[in-house]
Amino acid sequence: MHKTTTQCQFDSMLVRTSYHDNIVTACADHNYSQVVDVSTKAITYIRQYKLVEALNIRAHAYGHKGYFDKATQDAKRMIKYAPEWSIGYLRLGNLLYMQGKQSAAIIVYEEALKKISKQDPDYQQLVQGKKKAEDENEKRVDMITMLPIDLVYDIFQYLPEITKVVGCIDVSKEWREKITQNQELWDTLSDNFDGCDNESAVLISRLVPHIAYHVNNVTISMENKKVGNTYLEYMEKGHFERIKNLTLT
Repeated sequence: MHKTTTQCQFDSMLVRTSYHDNIVTACADHNYSQVVDVSTKAITYIRQYKLVEALNIRAHAYGHKGYFDKATQDAKRMIKYAPEWSIGYLRLGNLLYMQGKQSAAIIVYEEALKKISKQDPDYQQLVQGKKKAEDENEKRVDMITMLPIDLVYDIFQYLPEITKVVGCIDVSKEWREKITQNQELWDTLSDNFDGCDNESAVLISRLVPHIAYHVNNVTISMENKKVGNTYLEYMEKGHFERIKNLTLT
């Protein structure tokens, strides 16, 4: 397990000592407003630490099971709840690295290095993570951009829709252009692919304007009303110009 799994810029003994000392002083001075203020801050800090710790452990487990969407979501929540701690950025950067998304990982590390203090004990891990992603990115060979376009389309043709959209669109600009511009890949479109979680369904719906012109057959399950309504709004705006069959379930 990554050595920052539970390291969150948090020393529980230090907090207890600081809390105890401040409370003793405030009580001795009969300053009960300060007692309330110090206690409230301690409670908030402890809750924040426990939440980030649990999210980090779950993100680690999700990542090793291959559930990268869920792991990434947890890592982003860590950053949202504790943007001043390095652990969320380290977890997200590591997840992106595991998926081969080195460019995205570099962006995360760069963002962290702007926000995290150099006195942070994990600051050097952020530096090392960025360097590792940069080194990997430089030596990576993208076979898709090197293959003839017809062969690329043949490869993509055999991929499940959810893989084409969620797994390949974010790899690079070149991959995204090749996938979205091929008519045969998008003859049929559904908002409820097998294995498609809610986050992936939303991502697919955002991609619709780029592929709608190719689509002949559309199935909308309306299980996720927000996503289903998004498809209907695109239709109303005329994005599906070539549609022949529409199925609502």
